Amino acid sequence: TRLRNADGSLILPADFLDAARRARLMGVIDNMMLYRSVEVVRRLAARDRRVGVFCNVSAHSFDDPQFFPVFLAHMEKNRDLAGALIFEISARAFNRRSPDMKAGMAKLSELGFRFSIDHAPSLSFDLPRLQDAGIRFVKINGGALIEQLRDANGPRPVSAVNRSVTGAEV
Repeated sequence: TRLRNADGSLILPADFLDAARRARLMGVIDNMMLYRSVEVVRRLAARDRRVGVFCNVSAHSFDDPQFFPVFLAHMEKNRDLAGALIFEISARAFNRRSPDMKAGMAKLSELGFRFSIDHAPSLSFDLPRLQDAGIRFVKINGGALIEQLRDANGPRPVSAVNRSVTGAEV
């Protein structure tokens, strides 16, 4: 999510998200980003169908009874983009999902849309739980990833797969 000042300079999320939350503008920002992401995906996919665009969505938008039904209807009309548009939520928001957010994610998953977790603090996540929720991508800081993989006793994902990820290959 990037906003621009009147002079065209970028305002980074760290500089505006807290103020946007306090002003209850997250739905407006998410709506703007959603429409822009759909536009970008359509333009990129015209050249190459193997495109993927991550679009941040706040937990607030899933819980907003005015915003989410409109958002869902728009995604139903654009379900052909399900393979290219990935909705990204923070690890913190995912771990604190409300029943409305869980239901909203399930509805989007039924349409074929996938999700990404952003700002994962460690490798200690439950892969089957993520998969059941439609999560197909996890973003973690590269330095933290390498550090945790190098630690033989460090955190590892919980998985149904019987194999171990070691740090020896890193």
